[in-house]
Amino acid sequence: MDTFVFRMARAVSLASVLIAPVSSAAADYPVRPVRVIVPYSPGGGTDFTARAIALKLTGMLGQPFVVDNRPGAAGMIGTQTVASAQADGHTIVWTDNAHLINPLVFKDAKYDALGDFEPIAHIASAPQILVAAITTPANTLRDLLALPRSQTASYAIGSSGLASVPHFTYERLRLQTGLTLVHVPYKGSGAALTDLVAGQIPLVMNSAAPSIPLVQANKIKGLALAASARLRQLPDVQTFNEAGLKDFTAAAWYGVLAPKRTPRKIVDLLSGELNKALSSPDISERFAVQALNIMPGSPDDFRRQIAAEIESWKFVIKQTGFKLE
Repeated sequence: MDTFVFRMARAVSLASVLIAPVSSAAADYPVRPVRVIVPYSPGGGTDFTARAIALKLTGMLGQPFVVDNRPGAAGMIGTQTVASAQADGHTIVWTDNAHLINPLVFKDAKYDALGDFEPIAHIASAPQILVAAITTPANTLRDLLALPRSQTASYAIGSSGLASVPHFTYERLRLQTGLTLVHVPYKGSGAALTDLVAGQIPLVMNSAAPSIPLVQANKIKGLALAASARLRQLPDVQTFNEAGLKDFTAAAWYGVLAPKRTPRKIVDLLSGELNKALSSPDISERFAVQALNIMPGSPDDFRRQIAAEIESWKFVIKQTGFKLE
């Protein structure tokens, strides 16, 4: 009996030794710079929101939150990097809806949108906007739809990548109007907008956030907004509904996830700090200017949203007839 008690006490002591570092790590987090992977090129909405909040988190938590752009494969390269990273909260992914869509359409997506990650926070959402190069002979979506199909058939439309929200927003436009364009997937919306400003591509579907300042500066033209009402920042840009497309709205969201098995204490800590950052007056104003709707909530709220949206994207993919290339 004494031997049994001794063995049990020794086992409990050993377990305590093994568990203690995990609890300590959670309490002391972060102990080194945090790598914030954005799976797109610089300049897009995902990158904008990540950099704005990373700066706030650096001041709040006392360690640098460093944005690391890892574009490629419709966002899968950066996302898969995080899926296989150490689950200690020092590598997180700042992503968008493509996180959910990619595993549904790409056979080489080596991750599960929920199974391989711990949702942390839903950051914000932004309506999609159709923008054009200054040289494009259309000032509104109505103008574009009125052009001969023989002419528009050669027009290219850029997006932030295959199976991205901008890509599927274009596909919805094609299905609803018959406007068939040449889809050009980029490694992020920043690169697509750069080519648009340079006149290298006539059209881009994109989140409103990074497009607004370019439209305001008359570097590109806003043709239509996929929202229920016009933006105060772009009062002259009509909505898709105003162009005759009934109930046509589309939005991208931005959110943060960590590798699976990241300690819940770290997930909750990060979620709380992110919500604090989002409620700060300077972030609220910066996001409002960029037409970003702040979406605070808990990790469990975000998990439920992801699960529900996966089902809705399955329906959209079926309707658009998207096929792997």
